[in-house]
Amino acid sequence: QKEIEIIFLNSEGVVYGDSEDRKNFRRFIREAHRRKMQVYGLQGNHWWAVPAGSRVSGQTNNSENGWRYVRRVVQFGMFDGIMDDTEPYLANTNGWWANIPQRAQWYVDWLSGVEKIIDGRIPFWTTIPFWYDQDARLVNLRLNGGDRPRPLNHYVSDIVEGFVRAAEGPR
Repeated sequence: QKEIEIIFLNSEGVVYGDSEDRKNFRRFIREAHRRKMQVYGLQGNHWWAVPAGSRVSGQTNNSENGWRYVRRVVQFGMFDGIMDDTEPYLANTNGWWANIPQRAQWYVDWLSGVEKIIDGRIPFWTTIPFWYDQDARLVNLRLNGGDRPRPLNHYVSDIVEGFVRAAEGPR
């Protein structure tokens, strides 16, 4: 029987909750640590991968708000890492597929911003759909001014310390 090593705990209560919520998070995380488990703050909003003022149809959030969220999670100081589940393709899915180079760059910019905030203090993981390196539209991208085409998952893995391959998502 394998022991649980990492728990991914939704971090919204730390950011949007009250002092009682944060107290409950502290209690839970201390107990997990006592039992030799790490606790990663789970976060994600597909609009966080879209910059403010981008004029993407239906935009309800943006990268700046997401980075504020991350700062609060890091300032809480008890999480052993961050697991980001921002699914950029869900922020106006048709717009994603119609503007892949721009939207993929925004996603990489989002992740880079998170990494700058974390600044190596705690591990940073993300979810990556299996099709990031299988969909023909995503395997030959030139992002960050690069001259050599690469799959989106390679750009992501340059930024994060670990990832979980997820099977779902629109294609």
